[in-house]
This record gives sequence, C-alpha cells and structure tokens, in this order.
Amino acid sequence: MAEKDIQREILDFLLAHPKVTLVFQNDHRNQRARKFGAVGKYRPKGLPDIIGCLSNGQFLAIEVKDTLGRVSEEQCGILRRISDGGGLAGVCRSIEDASRLLG
Repeated sequence: MAEKDIQREILDFLLAHPKVTLVFQNDHRNQRARKFGAVGKYRPKGLPDIIGCLSNGQFLAIEVKDTLGRVSEEQCGILRRISDGGGLAGVCRSIEDASRLLG
C-alpha cells in the first residue's frame, strides 16, 4: 500500500478515536503553502506527517512510512524532541501501529 493511502487510513482512524481531540495532515508538499511562505526556517525539515492533540492535552506526532520507507535523521530528531518534551511521537506503518502508539 502506498504511503499516502496508509496516511489516509491512519487519519480516518485517529479522527474517530476517543482519545484524539484534534488531528491534521502536515502537508509539507502543499504548493499553496510554499507560495505563501509556510516553509523555510520556521518549518524545519523532518516535521511529522500527522500532528494532533490528545484529550489529555498531550501533543501527538506521527511519521507515516510504508513497509519499505526509511525514517530520515531529521525525522528521528524531531520525533525524539517531541517525545522528550512530553508529547506522544512515533513512526506508524499501519492503523495497528497507530493504535499501539495511543495505547
């Protein structure tokens, strides 16, 4: 399954999950965002594909990969910083991974 399809499935799962208050796709490839300057020094490399907030106020960050996808050094660093700051962050390759992440 393509990464964009996995991402869509995980987003649908999260939107229906009772622990999730807010969730959205961090579309860094969005040409309109680029046009209006929503990239660059204020948008560092490695930001997760999915960003959200849990009902307990905890920040949620998910990097979506397909079965062969590799997490970059920048992505690992951002996920680690989010986790170190008290957020819930991880790499998910399926809905099952997202479910395990939420606990």
